[in-house]
Amino acid sequence: MRHLLPYTSLAIVLVLSFLGLSKLFQPAEAMQTQQNKNVAVPNSVQAPVAQSQSKTEQQISLVGSQSPEQVSAELIQQRDELYQTFGQLSYRLSHGQQVDAREVDQLLKTQENLVRKGALSTDDAIQYSQFLKKIMPEMERSLDRYIQQLEQLKS
Repeated sequence: MRHLLPYTSLAIVLVLSFLGLSKLFQPAEAMQTQQNKNVAVPNSVQAPVAQSQSKTEQQISLVGSQSPEQVSAELIQQRDELYQTFGQLSYRLSHGQQVDAREVDQLLKTQENLVRKGALSTDDAIQYSQFLKKIMPEMERSLDRYIQQLEQLKS
C-alpha cells in the first residue's frame, strides 16, 4: 500500500500541472480579443483618468456576466497564479509537507472571488475543492461548506 503513495502523488501533480497548463494557454486568445477591442475605441472617446478608474471598477463587477473572452488580463493572471499555487500545494502534500489551513482558506476565498468575477467557472472551482477534500481530509468540513457556497453561486 505504501508503494502506491508516490505514484498517486505523482498522478495528482501531473493532473494539476496539466490543468494549469491548459488554462495557461487559454488566456492568450482572451488577451488578443481584449486588445482588439481596445484598439477599436478611439482616444477621443475615452474618458478622463478619474472616470476611467470608476468605469474599470464597474467593468470588474460586471465581469461575471461577460463571456470568457471579455475577462480582463488581470483576472486571468490571478486565475493562473491560483492554479500554480494549487499545484505547489499538491506538490508539497505529495512530499509529506504540512499545509497551513489558513493558506488553503485564503486560496478558497481567492477562488470564490474569481468565480464571482467570471474568471473561473463554478464547476472548475467545485472540482478543485473536491480534489482538496480528497487530499486534505482534515479540512473536509470546511471544504464541504465551501462547496455548498459554490453550488449556491451556480444556481
